[in-house]
Amino acid sequence: MDVTGARLKVERAQHHIADLQEQVSTWLAAASEPQFTQEVLDGGLTHVVRLVHAPETPVGWSLILGDVLHNLRSALDLLAWQAVLAGGGTPTKHTKFPVHDHNKDKSADKSVTVALKGASSDLVEAIRRFQPYNRCPTREVLRGDALWLLHRLNIEDKHHLLVVCPMVIRDMSHNVPVEAVGCTVTVNLQPAYDGSEVLRYTNLPTPLEAVAIDPAGEFDVWVSETDDTAYIEVSRLEILVVQVTAVIDAFERHG
Repeated sequence: MDVTGARLKVERAQHHIADLQEQVSTWLAAASEPQFTQEVLDGGLTHVVRLVHAPETPVGWSLILGDVLHNLRSALDLLAWQAVLAGGGTPTKHTKFPVHDHNKDKSADKSVTVALKGASSDLVEAIRRFQPYNRCPTREVLRGDALWLLHRLNIEDKHHLLVVCPMVIRDMSHNVPVEAVGCTVTVNLQPAYDGSEVLRYTNLPTPLEAVAIDPAGEFDVWVSETDDTAYIEVSRLEILVVQVTAVIDAFERHG
């Protein structure tokens, strides 16, 4: 089975990842430390910390990221095409590498069979084993699955909106003063824009006009489907490469 095209796509993606990571690293080194403002609500029972003067990340990063996603996702579809050819079949408009997050009534298993019609049974079964629904019992686990993440972000970038590279706050530190012990502390570090809420102290034992929270942190850059939810650090994009390479290796063994 010829996996040359798929491997070339991965190599191109790695080139883009290295470029993006270098740009992000340089940008972070030049960025100032996060600045915060604090407001008092509910008569002193709630204290909210927000980010202010947040720098914007370059929009060009989204274009580089789109190239990463396209090359890695298309590598998988090239494999599916070659798998059908290697099995003696004829690829059709339905030939592709499917990615499913659930398998209700075996619908995903059936979809794999249709998408790989003509491929060997070993390769069809190999693709089923790689499916996220076999590894992700919860939505939270699914959000961290490399194959699902690649598939989801690529769809967003191709058909909806540019996938973005927003800032998040990492290594966040803050005080819980004695007078606030027992309150509820909520931390929200991603994404981080001007006015983003990063900390909220609620249900203080007694109303307080001021709480010395003293927040501090550092900026990081993640990959996000929208402005609301970030999924993975740019510094960890290699996990997508590792996943796709593992699929290519499996195809090469079975093909």
